[in-house]
Amino acid sequence: MTSLNQKLIIQTGISIIQQQEKMSFSTISHKLGIHSQALYFYFKNQSELNQAIVVTIVQQIIDACKEQVFGKQGRKAITTFILTIRQQALDNPDLARFTLNLIRNDPKLLSQASFEHLRKLFNILIKSTYQEGKQRLLASRIFRDLLVGDIYNNINGWFNNPQLNSNESFSRMMEGTFEWLDNMKK
Repeated sequence: MTSLNQKLIIQTGISIIQQQEKMSFSTISHKLGIHSQALYFYFKNQSELNQAIVVTIVQQIIDACKEQVFGKQGRKAITTFILTIRQQALDNPDLARFTLNLIRNDPKLLSQASFEHLRKLFNILIKSTYQEGKQRLLASRIFRDLLVGDIYNNINGWFNNPQLNSNESFSRMMEGTFEWLDNMKK
């Protein structure tokens, strides 16, 4: 039997979320065959466990982004970074929903080191492509809004339409944004 540790608890929590069950100390302890009081040694409360789960999810996204973006520059790097995050979220809609809801209810989570790291990576890509300050800020905001909005709308089923595939519409919006930003330079 595997000994109880934070990683096992977090992975069990993630598994419960992916199975669309209510994630709590009680469901985790039931899945692990332990008493829920044993979890308090590792996490002082449900909120701390939720934060640890989100940090783990974000770290997995960072790792995927680093792997996919390595060796790319400019538009290609930004596009790959954004599409990697988008695909991670769409492949794991319940985890994406959990993360977005938790951030909405606890905005200080965005100051966690994992989110800061993700933001820093994104800003490096933006800065390497757009040198002017206002253009960089606009690029950063537009692409974040586009990404978060697309993820939210997709995981809630609002972009299910046979006339236009959500991947195609997202690609078109990305390309249109790049063109608009490039025209700002002129």
